[in-house]
Amino acid sequence: MIVLILAAGPDDGWEEEMPKQLVDIDGEPLLVRMLRELEERGQRVTVVTDKLEITDLIPDCFTPDRTDTIFHTILSTGELWDGRVLVLLGDVFYTDKFYDQMLGYEGQTPVCFDSIGLLFDEPDYPQMVKTLFKLGSVAWEDYFNRLWLHGGILKVETGPHVDFDLPAYYEKFLATRPALPPVMVVLAAGDGGRLGQQKPLLEFGGRALVEHILDAWRYEAVVVVGYQQEAIRERLGDRARYVVNEDWADTKTGDSLLAALEHWEGRDCLIVSADHLYGPRMIEYLMARPAGSCVLADENVDLDGEETVLIGDDAGQVERLVFPASTLEEATGLQGECPELFRIAAEDTALMGPHLAGRDVFEAVNQLDNVLWYPVTEPWIEIDTPEDLERAGEVWERIEHREA
Repeated sequence: MIVLILAAGPDDGWEEEMPKQLVDIDGEPLLVRMLRELEERGQRVTVVTDKLEITDLIPDCFTPDRTDTIFHTILSTGELWDGRVLVLLGDVFYTDKFYDQMLGYEGQTPVCFDSIGLLFDEPDYPQMVKTLFKLGSVAWEDYFNRLWLHGGILKVETGPHVDFDLPAYYEKFLATRPALPPVMVVLAAGDGGRLGQQKPLLEFGGRALVEHILDAWRYEAVVVVGYQQEAIRERLGDRARYVVNEDWADTKTGDSLLAALEHWEGRDCLIVSADHLYGPRMIEYLMARPAGSCVLADENVDLDGEETVLIGDDAGQVERLVFPASTLEEATGLQGECPELFRIAAEDTALMGPHLAGRDVFEAVNQLDNVLWYPVTEPWIEIDTPEDLERAGEVWERIEHREA
């Protein structure tokens, strides 16, 4: 199958310079989002456009000969037709349900999916050419629904959908769209440091650390990889999206988080380090706290100077995070060790971005106001050294006992 995304012709009703196909959806241009979602589903995709703003952003676009109507535009793509052809509109927000319905369709062709998709097979080509030429020769508005109203093509109902023909439609979409679910960002780019092993792949109970982390999460996950990234990708497969920190050896955790910025900015997110061992209840506990940015503090540890520690008040307000603990000059307000497990509210994500480059994540968290802390209630350990790894076996036994 080849998927053609139509993004040609005038943007009637849009006075701004930016084409409507490039409106922002969760920090990503609509057309770029469509390409990503279709390619993630294994589809061959070509964008059909005559707009420089789009060709500058997306390489290898196809320029149609005519864009008088949508029918002329489709006819101009004839040389691209190869087997089954799915034609989509670049100014429509397609949900996963729509993609699944159209890509998995096994019924009669040619077929229109309401007014947002056209599907036809190779035996349909002569009929499609005749129908498109006929409809393009009359003074009708160039809408897909003409194909099933006057072209005799089967129509399949797809339910409600959103197109951005007018700015008002886009503004209504933004105002009424439900909030996105939270996203987890797993920092797993390092080489293991003093431990001398790839920490995300350390096994406990037959599963790697990074697998235990994802086991406790039911939403989207993004894993930032670097050192020996193939091993992590092979272990996790399609359970997560991947972002690469190419400079992992010379950068800090904030740089890894910054590399994944487009996936978490503007969304509630959970930032975790892949060298921590804990059970699923720890993540569930943190995500169940009242709305807002928050972290955890373990008051029942003996500090040896290498930890990240939390300074805050007894009312649950964080003053600052300090690393390493050995640099702390006084212990006033000391609440305990802070695991690298940060829940950041959507409204705070934009405030963190400018403070990530060249820094560790906790330094960016220190730039936020009104971060709350809660006591750790579950067994856990950060694995940095061979001694930590030895103690981790005991921690795992306690985790298993609690989960049982």
